[in-house]
Amino acid sequence: MNKKISSYVTAAVFVLFIAVFGIILAVKPDVGYIKSEKRTAAKMPPVSQIGQSGYSEKLEKYFADRFPVREFFRRVRVACASCIFMQSEVNGYRRTGKSVFPTVYPLNRQRVGGSARLFADISAKYFPKSNIYHCVIPDKSFYLADSMVTDPAELQRIFSEAFGDTAVPIDITDALSGDDFYYTDIHWRQDALSGVLTVLSEKMHFELFGDDELTLADGGEFYGSLAGQAAFPFVGKDRLLYYESPVFGACKVEKDGKTGSIYDADAAEKSGDGYDIFLGGESALTVITNADAKSDRTLVVFRDSFARSLAPLMLKSYSKIVLVDLRWMQSDMLGEYADVIPSDEDTDVLFLLGTQVLNSMVYR
Repeated sequence: MNKKISSYVTAAVFVLFIAVFGIILAVKPDVGYIKSEKRTAAKMPPVSQIGQSGYSEKLEKYFADRFPVREFFRRVRVACASCIFMQSEVNGYRRTGKSVFPTVYPLNRQRVGGSARLFADISAKYFPKSNIYHCVIPDKSFYLADSMVTDPAELQRIFSEAFGDTAVPIDITDALSGDDFYYTDIHWRQDALSGVLTVLSEKMHFELFGDDELTLADGGEFYGSLAGQAAFPFVGKDRLLYYESPVFGACKVEKDGKTGSIYDADAAEKSGDGYDIFLGGESALTVITNADAKSDRTLVVFRDSFARSLAPLMLKSYSKIVLVDLRWMQSDMLGEYADVIPSDEDTDVLFLLGTQVLNSMVYR
């Protein structure tokens, strides 16, 4: 009798659990943006797609993103996998010491090759008289001794094949180390870019700020995007250090039809991403004008988010720096910005992109 009662109680609790969570899922509003993971939540697939391939997977992702206390259960699962079962990699991420590393492997040659050919076409079409350079930013996991990673040298070779002798390749692999990146973010630290800047300045022939022209400022502690995406416990907290200069005060930053500044603490606070302090976050087109530049040279950077922290440190020699992010605009729109993006002999064009973006992004 006791076994029968126990079975009834167990069944009742299970049914109650399913009912409660079902009601919560039914009345809970859709999640627009998952802040901890820095991504847009999955949307409910339309009823018209029922029966089509992939519908069940889309539905599963939608309910998973709306699951009550999802963040708690996700962190418990990752903690168990990494700390109890000692898995070296969980959900495409791994932790070594205080640092979190994304898995950027294997190399998608077709995707990288397509991007490289597109960039070569862009340089030939829009910048026939300009000085062209290309540079691949290594992923920080490249500096892990025991990790299977995508070699940035291979990506650089793909770019060189696409551009031929029309562009100068720049290798910054040896100018960086694993310590030059944030613990919990994919990005490099602005205060660790002296080696990268030296290599770029030698190849592109521009002058760098002197040590007496820059002051290191402290933006406080923060957790980067990898902390929420990977959900590992016991990761290191990063410190946001950035360089100030009197030159920056005379610079004008324009993006999305608005005027901004080199550093935007409000944008970082609003997004919850400390790295957004650099130029206020992502934008398809950002124009930095330096009225105090020593020359009339212009730098056009086709870039991802890494360039946002690098570009300010190149302002001494450029009267204008234009940052173009083709993740947010199609390449055939470039002709509409001819009045903003010069293409003469005094223009340097740098294709500067990270391994992770190149290996995953389809540019058009």
